[in-house]
Amino acid sequence: MEDLLTHEMNQVLSHYSIGKLITVSKIAVGYANQNYIIQTHQGKYLYRIVGLQPHNVIQYELQVLNKLKTVRFPTAYPIVKDDGEYICETSHGNVVIYEFVEGETPEIKENTAQQIGETLARLSRFPDWQQFEKKNAMNIDLCEGLIDEFAQAKHSYPEIFAFFKRETRYLFPYLEQPVPMGFVHGDIFPDKVIFKDGKLKAIVDFEEVCTDHLLVDIGIAINGFCIRQNTLDEHLLKAFLTAYNQERRISEEEFVLLPYYIEWGAFAMVYWHLRNDLLHQANRRQLARVEELVSRIKHLKGFDYSFILNFRKELAEQNA
Repeated sequence: MEDLLTHEMNQVLSHYSIGKLITVSKIAVGYANQNYIIQTHQGKYLYRIVGLQPHNVIQYELQVLNKLKTVRFPTAYPIVKDDGEYICETSHGNVVIYEFVEGETPEIKENTAQQIGETLARLSRFPDWQQFEKKNAMNIDLCEGLIDEFAQAKHSYPEIFAFFKRETRYLFPYLEQPVPMGFVHGDIFPDKVIFKDGKLKAIVDFEEVCTDHLLVDIGIAINGFCIRQNTLDEHLLKAFLTAYNQERRISEEEFVLLPYYIEWGAFAMVYWHLRNDLLHQANRRQLARVEELVSRIKHLKGFDYSFILNFRKELAEQNA
């Protein structure tokens, strides 16, 4: 731990009433933020140094989280400073402190998929989302703009670039069709959820939260919890959709478009990695992830979704 960072943490904590710093440990090595578990005299907290999001986007996330708190949605809520604010500006970046939720990353299995489906549907049903309207930072329109940057990219990936162009034009007409809107977490993967003793305790990291087609979160969550060895698992998918549909009825239009949104769930991640900042900075780990996602999308294109038709019929008969 660098002395400067430790000193900075102590300065940040002086703005809170959560006790003095005792220990620090770094966690969740990701692509954007720096996350630490800090132990104070009052307990454990998550100390996050935000890497990419500007101040106004962080404020939006905090407003949404405080709104979700009114319905006790399972997440880690931000800790308020003594002045009533939540963000500290430091030399390392903007800092927000959150509750620390004890638990672990879940196994990919049917029970996990069911709980994620049920809890995601609760988020999808939140009634006052219109007052928080904000466009998704990862949308198909932005993919066209990224394509324009390929010619000037410091690092060129010809096969990936060609695939990206084809997939953007393929998905565009499907993602533009009108379907139900609401809150979208935008990043529901196993490292964004916390389980303990087989029970979901929290969905965390709402930094990508926005309003969008609810199918966006469904497609992303399916990529996170219904994929084994980079292959879509029919049993996990059925478990997820059944649990989700019990909390929020999936419309006929959504069922028709679901395969394209499952593809988008993987393709949006390809966009994110190219944008941040694989076009201009070589990163073997990110490149390997993009190649994995491209392989997954190709698999999804050949996946037999006919069972969804039978599943829709089963649901219709159950609800008749």
